[in-house]
This record gives sequence, structure tokens and C-alpha cells, in this order.
Amino acid sequence: MAIGLMVTVWLLKKNFLKLLLGSQLELPDPVWQRLNLIWIGYCFFMAGINGYVAAYYSTEDWVNFKLWGYAFPLVFILGQGLYIARYLKSDGPET
Repeated sequence: MAIGLMVTVWLLKKNFLKLLLGSQLELPDPVWQRLNLIWIGYCFFMAGINGYVAAYYSTEDWVNFKLWGYAFPLVFILGQGLYIARYLKSDGPET
């Protein structure tokens, strides 16, 4: 996924996340760029840590990591949601 995001940004000069989610989220272009870079970094981080655990630990430990390692995506998604929330426009009445 990281390579796909990198290809769309640096070779095709498009932001895949904005193409995918732009109709649902109205965010400034610099925020879309940061989100794209954050996703690239996250995918490389997860691939690296998965490769490390697979190479240096037993298969049982690797399976446990894959099973219980879902804390990483949850923390990432929550952090991303908090980051995006700062830039979303409120639809409700202002008080």
C-alpha cells in the first residue's frame, strides 16, 4: 500500500487518499498531503515491524503478534481521526 501511495503522489502527481475520500471529507490540500505521507510512513512501519517479528521470533510468537498487534491500527486510526477533526467544518448551529 505504501508503494502504491508513493507512486500516485510522486509519479502520477495525484493524492490517492484525496481521490478516494475527497467527496466525503473537505480538507485543505496540505492536510491531504500530510495524511498521505503519514499513511506511507505507517505502512512502512507496520511492514518493518512485521518483518522483524517474522524473522527473529518463532512462528507462534509471530501469530500472536498478528493477533494481538491490532493495537497499532487502532491507535493510528484514532490519532488520524483526531488530526482530521481539527480541519472539519461544523454543520451544526453555532452558539
